[in-house]
Amino acid sequence: MKPFAGVAIDFVPPAPWGAHPRAVPPEIEGWGKSDATGSAIPASRDPSVAGGRSSFLVTRTGYTGEAGFELFPMAAEGLWVWESLLKSGADLGIKPIGLGARDTLRLEKGFLLSGQDFDGHQTPLEVNCAWVVKWGRSFIGREALETQRARDDYPRLVGVRMDDRGIPRPGHRVLSRGVDVGHVTSGTMSPSLRVGIALASVEKGQASEGTALDVDIRGTRYPGRVVHLPFL
Repeated sequence: MKPFAGVAIDFVPPAPWGAHPRAVPPEIEGWGKSDATGSAIPASRDPSVAGGRSSFLVTRTGYTGEAGFELFPMAAEGLWVWESLLKSGADLGIKPIGLGARDTLRLEKGFLLSGQDFDGHQTPLEVNCAWVVKWGRSFIGREALETQRARDDYPRLVGVRMDDRGIPRPGHRVLSRGVDVGHVTSGTMSPSLRVGIALASVEKGQASEGTALDVDIRGTRYPGRVVHLPFL
């Protein structure tokens, strides 16, 4: 499976679900391919599928920063899938982790978190996501976005690595020579680097790699600098 792709996989759960296979859940209709021949997932919701199997969505976003996969079984199958994964990976030392671990890992890779690094009030240009815009086709807001791109005066989302102590957190002020130039959108202590890291929205003039910045952490200013993303 290619990165950031999705497919439907066959799933044969224990009874009673295995005895009553169903169609592809409506939540995943239209996602990926149903088999090796490349035929599209059927839109039918009739409770039967070829081979007496059910299917659920699997994606490969790897949003922990690792080469990971995400599984989306129906609620009734969720517990069985979870326990089966832990059991099958016991000899490899598999362990469950929580959302906090996911957050530190995705930040080390410079991945954005919806509602935190962007919340609908920023354009793709302002959050380093111009690469997702299909500039060669028409879309609502294209003229405004092209105007902003031409002006080139919008804030940038950059990576900030602290020079020493201090753990930046969302909302902390970012300063340059004592003047506010932006704010932290995501921040944590990097478990791998053992230093504070952050994503911060700053003015264009302070967005160049190597630029020295201060982060106001509970009234004390800690030095850091703009670095290339990802952190790892």
